[in-house]
Amino acid sequence: MRLAIALFALLLVSMPTAEANDTDLERKSLRGLKDITVGFVRVPTELRQYEPALETDIQTAAELKLRLAGIKVLSAAEVGNGAGSGVILNISINAFPTNDGNWPVSVQVGVLQVVRLDRDASIFSYGETWGVYRIGRAQRSNLRSVRDTVNDMVDQFINAYLSVNPKK
Repeated sequence: MRLAIALFALLLVSMPTAEANDTDLERKSLRGLKDITVGFVRVPTELRQYEPALETDIQTAAELKLRLAGIKVLSAAEVGNGAGSGVILNISINAFPTNDGNWPVSVQVGVLQVVRLDRDASIFSYGETWGVYRIGRAQRSNLRSVRDTVNDMVDQFINAYLSVNPKK
């Protein structure tokens, strides 16, 4: 197991920043969304150890960016009370601490929506319908780069959203 983790970390370190998705089909899945909740913001303990407010800062910044773009943002409590569509902007960060402080990091920003099976519409679940992923490195001494990456990815979501939901 340790060998697998070491190999994965080595692969991440040797890769340049990578990015995936945000296709036309994924953008179409955003058409008609009326609101969104920023939820499931996950920052590993290793990063919070050096930046205790990182998780809260990321969530607050994402919500502000969405509101400034004219996208209605609902709190988790509002969704829990039956308000809104239940669409979630999921932000997830993984880091693999190294002794030299140059950590491989992966960041994912995705939209989760209720999806149903064509063959049986009574079967439904949450599924990611739009998403972007980046793999790169962050210095333990400068985790601002992680925050900046998330901000860029939220901007990418906003651009995708506005491309299929133009302001009137």
